[in-house]
Amino acid sequence: MGAVYINVEEQILIQKCKIGDEGAFREVFEHYYSPIYYFCLSYVRSRNEAEDLTQEVFIKAFKSIKSFGKGSFRAWLFKIARNHLIDEHRKHIRSITVSIDDVAEPAIEHTPESEIVARSDMVELLKVIDGLAPEYREVMYLRFFQGLRYEEISEALGIPVGTVKTYIHRGRKEMLKRINIETKQ
Repeated sequence: MGAVYINVEEQILIQKCKIGDEGAFREVFEHYYSPIYYFCLSYVRSRNEAEDLTQEVFIKAFKSIKSFGKGSFRAWLFKIARNHLIDEHRKHIRSITVSIDDVAEPAIEHTPESEIVARSDMVELLKVIDGLAPEYREVMYLRFFQGLRYEEISEALGIPVGTVKTYIHRGRKEMLKRINIETKQ
Protein backbone atom coordinates (compact mmCIF):
# COMPACT_ATOMS: atom_id res chain seq x y z
CA MET A 1 0.00 0.00 0.00
CA GLY A 2 1.25 3.50 -0.85
CA ALA A 3 2.11 6.18 1.64
CA VAL A 4 -0.79 7.71 3.54
CA TYR A 5 -0.63 11.48 3.66
CA ILE A 6 -1.80 12.66 7.05
CA ASN A 7 -2.95 16.21 7.62
CA VAL A 8 -2.69 16.88 11.36
CA GLU A 9 -5.16 19.77 11.23
CA GLU A 10 -7.65 17.54 9.44
CA GLN A 11 -7.18 14.80 12.03
CA ILE A 12 -7.92 17.27 14.83
CA LEU A 13 -10.99 18.48 12.94
CA ILE A 14 -12.23 14.90 12.46
CA GLN A 15 -11.72 14.18 16.17
CA LYS A 16 -13.81 17.25 17.00
CA CYS A 17 -16.51 15.99 14.63
CA LYS A 18 -16.47 12.62 16.38
CA ILE A 19 -17.35 14.31 19.68
CA GLY A 20 -20.14 16.35 18.08
CA ASP A 21 -18.49 19.74 17.54
CA GLU A 22 -20.87 21.54 15.14
CA GLY A 23 -18.23 24.11 14.14
CA ALA A 24 -15.94 21.29 13.05
CA PHE A 25 -18.79 19.73 11.04
CA ARG A 26 -19.31 23.07 9.31
CA GLU A 27 -15.59 23.33 8.44
CA VAL A 28 -15.51 19.81 7.01
CA PHE A 29 -18.69 20.49 5.06
CA GLU A 30 -17.35 23.75 3.60
CA HIS A 31 -14.01 22.19 2.70
CA TYR A 32 -15.38 19.08 0.99
CA TYR A 33 -18.71 20.33 -0.37
CA SER A 34 -17.45 21.26 -3.83
CA PRO A 35 -15.61 18.00 -4.67
CA ILE A 36 -18.52 15.86 -3.44
CA TYR A 37 -21.03 18.07 -5.28
CA TYR A 38 -19.16 17.73 -8.59
CA PHE A 39 -18.84 13.99 -8.05
CA CYS A 40 -22.62 13.76 -7.59
CA LEU A 41 -23.17 16.06 -10.56
CA SER A 42 -21.13 13.73 -12.74
CA TYR A 43 -23.70 11.02 -12.06
CA VAL A 44 -26.96 12.93 -12.30
CA ARG A 45 -26.24 16.03 -14.47
CA SER A 46 -28.87 18.05 -12.63
CA ARG A 47 -27.61 20.76 -10.30
CA ASN A 48 -30.63 20.55 -8.00
CA GLU A 49 -30.42 16.79 -7.71
CA ALA A 50 -26.64 16.97 -7.18
CA GLU A 51 -27.16 19.49 -4.36
CA ASP A 52 -29.72 17.22 -2.69
CA LEU A 53 -27.49 14.18 -3.06
CA THR A 54 -24.50 16.09 -1.68
CA GLN A 55 -26.50 17.09 1.39
CA GLU A 56 -27.56 13.47 1.88
CA VAL A 57 -23.94 12.29 1.56
CA PHE A 58 -22.83 14.69 4.30
CA ILE A 59 -25.71 13.65 6.54
CA LYS A 60 -24.63 10.02 6.14
CA ALA A 61 -20.99 10.93 6.70
CA PHE A 62 -21.69 12.87 9.86
CA LYS A 63 -23.94 10.12 11.22
CA SER A 64 -21.18 7.57 10.68
CA ILE A 65 -18.12 9.73 11.37
CA LYS A 66 -17.31 7.75 14.50
CA SER A 67 -16.63 4.75 12.28
CA PHE A 68 -13.90 6.61 10.38
CA GLY A 69 -10.54 5.18 11.34
CA LYS A 70 -7.28 5.75 9.57
CA GLY A 71 -6.55 6.53 5.96
CA SER A 72 -7.70 9.30 3.69
CA PHE A 73 -10.76 11.13 4.96
CA ARG A 74 -11.36 12.43 1.43
CA ALA A 75 -11.38 8.86 0.06
CA TRP A 76 -13.75 7.83 2.87
CA LEU A 77 -16.15 10.63 1.89
CA PHE A 78 -16.01 9.66 -1.80
CA LYS A 79 -16.75 6.06 -0.87
CA ILE A 80 -19.84 7.18 1.04
CA ALA A 81 -20.85 9.36 -1.93
CA ARG A 82 -20.35 6.55 -4.42
CA ASN A 83 -22.33 4.06 -2.34
CA HIS A 84 -25.13 6.59 -1.86
CA LEU A 85 -25.26 7.32 -5.59
CA ILE A 86 -25.41 3.61 -6.39
CA ASP A 87 -28.23 3.16 -3.87
CA GLU A 88 -30.14 6.11 -5.31
CA HIS A 89 -29.62 4.86 -8.86
CA ARG A 90 -31.03 1.48 -7.90
CA LYS A 91 -34.08 3.19 -6.38
CA HIS A 92 -34.68 5.52 -9.30
CA ILE A 93 -33.49 3.88 -12.50
CA ARG A 94 -34.29 6.38 -15.21
CA SER A 95 -32.83 7.94 -18.33
CA ILE A 96 -30.69 11.02 -17.80
CA THR A 97 -30.42 13.89 -20.24
CA VAL A 98 -27.60 16.41 -20.20
CA SER A 99 -28.36 20.07 -20.64
CA ILE A 100 -25.45 22.35 -21.50
CA ASP A 101 -26.77 24.78 -18.84
CA ASP A 102 -26.70 22.09 -16.14
CA VAL A 103 -23.09 21.05 -16.69
CA ALA A 104 -20.70 22.96 -14.47
CA GLU A 105 -17.06 23.28 -15.42
CA PRO A 106 -15.09 21.54 -12.69
CA ALA A 107 -11.62 22.71 -11.81
CA ILE A 108 -8.82 20.61 -13.28
CA GLU A 109 -5.39 20.30 -11.77
CA HIS A 110 -2.29 19.85 -13.92
CA THR A 111 -2.09 16.06 -14.21
CA PRO A 112 -0.92 13.56 -16.80
CA GLU A 113 -4.45 13.79 -18.15
CA SER A 114 -3.90 17.43 -19.18
CA GLU A 115 -3.23 16.41 -22.81
CA ILE A 116 -6.73 14.98 -23.02
CA VAL A 117 -8.24 18.03 -21.34
CA ALA A 118 -6.34 20.37 -23.69
CA ARG A 119 -7.81 18.55 -26.68
CA SER A 120 -11.39 18.69 -25.49
CA ASP A 121 -13.75 21.14 -23.82
CA MET A 122 -15.48 20.22 -20.56
CA VAL A 123 -18.83 19.23 -22.00
CA GLU A 124 -17.19 17.05 -24.62
CA LEU A 125 -14.85 15.59 -22.02
CA LEU A 126 -17.80 14.64 -19.83
CA LYS A 127 -19.47 13.01 -22.85
CA VAL A 128 -16.31 11.03 -23.61
CA ILE A 129 -15.99 9.89 -19.98
CA ASP A 130 -19.70 8.99 -19.94
CA GLY A 131 -19.08 6.74 -22.95
CA LEU A 132 -16.43 4.67 -21.16
CA ALA A 133 -17.11 1.34 -19.47
CA PRO A 134 -18.40 1.95 -15.91
CA GLU A 135 -15.19 0.86 -14.19
CA TYR A 136 -13.12 3.27 -16.32
CA ARG A 137 -15.68 6.06 -16.00
CA GLU A 138 -15.54 6.16 -12.19
CA VAL A 139 -11.77 6.00 -12.01
CA MET A 140 -11.28 8.63 -14.72
CA TYR A 141 -13.76 11.00 -13.11
CA LEU A 142 -12.06 10.74 -9.72
CA ARG A 143 -8.67 11.29 -11.33
CA PHE A 144 -9.63 14.06 -13.80
CA PHE A 145 -12.10 16.14 -11.86
CA GLN A 146 -11.31 15.37 -8.25
CA GLY A 147 -7.55 14.97 -8.47
CA LEU A 148 -7.51 11.91 -6.25
CA ARG A 149 -4.26 9.96 -6.02
CA TYR A 150 -4.24 6.30 -7.02
CA GLU A 151 -4.32 5.21 -3.37
CA GLU A 152 -7.34 7.40 -2.65
CA ILE A 153 -9.20 6.08 -5.69
CA SER A 154 -8.37 2.57 -4.56
CA GLU A 155 -9.77 3.26 -1.12
CA ALA A 156 -12.87 5.09 -2.39
CA LEU A 157 -13.81 2.34 -4.86
CA GLY A 158 -12.60 -0.64 -2.86
CA ILE A 159 -10.30 -1.94 -5.58
CA PRO A 160 -6.53 -2.60 -5.58
CA VAL A 161 -4.15 0.22 -6.55
CA GLY A 162 -2.86 -1.92 -9.45
CA THR A 163 -6.39 -2.14 -10.82
CA VAL A 164 -6.76 1.64 -10.52
CA LYS A 165 -3.55 2.12 -12.52
CA THR A 166 -4.72 -0.35 -15.16
CA TYR A 167 -8.15 1.31 -15.47
CA ILE A 168 -6.56 4.76 -15.76
CA HIS A 169 -4.14 3.55 -18.42
CA ARG A 170 -6.89 1.87 -20.43
CA GLY A 171 -9.32 4.74 -19.86
CA ARG A 172 -6.77 7.29 -21.12
CA LYS A 173 -6.10 5.22 -24.25
CA GLU A 174 -9.81 4.87 -24.96
CA MET A 175 -10.45 8.57 -24.35
CA LEU A 176 -7.62 9.68 -26.63
CA LYS A 177 -8.89 7.30 -29.29
CA ARG A 178 -12.42 8.70 -29.02
CA ILE A 179 -11.24 12.31 -29.02
CA ASN A 180 -9.09 11.69 -32.10
CA ILE A 181 -12.01 10.04 -33.90
CA GLU A 182 -14.33 12.93 -33.03
CA THR A 183 -11.87 15.64 -34.09
CA LYS A 184 -11.24 13.96 -37.45
CA GLN A 185 -14.94 13.82 -38.34
